[in-house]
Amino acid sequence: MDSLFAYIEDPISIRLLQTLSELMEKTEIDGISTSSLILKSGVGRTTFYRKYRNKYDFLNQCYQKLLDNTICQVSKGLSFKKSFYRLYHVLESDPVFFRNALSSHHPDGLLQYIKDQFYAALSYLFKTDGITVMSEAQQLGLRGYIAGTMEITCHWVTNPEVSVEELFRVIFDLMPYELQFRVAMYYI
Repeated sequence: MDSLFAYIEDPISIRLLQTLSELMEKTEIDGISTSSLILKSGVGRTTFYRKYRNKYDFLNQCYQKLLDNTICQVSKGLSFKKSFYRLYHVLESDPVFFRNALSSHHPDGLLQYIKDQFYAALSYLFKTDGITVMSEAQQLGLRGYIAGTMEITCHWVTNPEVSVEELFRVIFDLMPYELQFRVAMYYI
């Protein structure tokens, strides 16, 4: 089973991620300062800030590498279902890390980053199907679905009572019909 580390190649980012992972064994991300992450990792302050704005930006960029190798592979022919499985198996591989990463409601935090990326990806799916402008009701429904999906994901990371496969079924069944139709038609 892959971990987030499998998707990080840069040695500095690996060192920072190892340090962040160790710190998050006991503390949620909001309780860790960017300065302590830098200091404990041994990475130079200038080096860190050349690449990242703060700890949230660092974590979000690491997560983006994971997305690039899972969900974003749908555009290259991987089914939505398989890409979902890959992503959620990584979340399953380190529940403490992801629980503590997703606990933040900071506007730059991972939870908000995922919601924004998810919304952009689903909006793109509608656009590729010829729907260039979504109604306010469609946008609201999409945002509600994303918020609910993330709430379910956060609960599942903390209490994984169901398998990734069962979780996929729940999340798929909760999709708004228009989205479920598009995903099933092209990506399952």
